[in-house]
Amino acid sequence: MNLGKISSSVDLVSFNNAEESTTVLFFQGCNFVCGYCHNGTIWRGEDDTLTEAGLRRVLANSRKKWVELITLTGGEPTLQPEALEETARQLVGQGFRVKLDTNGSNPEVLERLLSEGLVSYVAMDVKGTLSQYPEITGFEDVGKIRASMNLVRGMDTYEFRTTAFPRYHTAVEIGEIGGMLHGSRRYAIQQFRPDLDGGCLNPTFCQETSYSGDELRELAEIVKDDFEQVIVRARD
Repeated sequence: MNLGKISSSVDLVSFNNAEESTTVLFFQGCNFVCGYCHNGTIWRGEDDTLTEAGLRRVLANSRKKWVELITLTGGEPTLQPEALEETARQLVGQGFRVKLDTNGSNPEVLERLLSEGLVSYVAMDVKGTLSQYPEITGFEDVGKIRASMNLVRGMDTYEFRTTAFPRYHTAVEIGEIGGMLHGSRRYAIQQFRPDLDGGCLNPTFCQETSYSGDELRELAEIVKDDFEQVIVRARD
């Protein structure tokens, strides 16, 4: 089985960005360079990689705890398309549902996964307005981002989400994101967490103040009419 480079530091967790308990597999490496990213070791591919035996143990533990959902996240999973597809196919064949976290930079990979029924839920990160992508992520082909957005919007269950970093995401930018995605099902505004163990990809970004929960809820009010559901994920 081609697992690719998946971090071995996976376990049963209940994230606040999942609606149920899920086992998370972290695909190493990313083609974005978001300074406020807190997954630096995964971005750089510094963790040990998971073996087939290790995956069997992880999934056995998941079954014991009645977990039905496996999250494939990163890094950016679509940078390892063959491993991603094979892993998703194996998981579905074993009766698990698969949630994919993606930055949307590889719509052709996403389209194959969806056409083969290998993913039941997609959470796509929206890093900012399309004009902000080169500055925030270092990625300039926003046509691919838009193509992925269109693919995701064709699903029954999905979400778009933005980690609100005050330097980049004021009321103006959040409002523009809402207009760009108007009519979509679900949008999540997430709190920037400089206190997480991984730190920031750009360490200076961790010196910046995050929005409070109340401030995020004010941002959510701006776009509440653009989506069927807007949620805030914050610790306060």
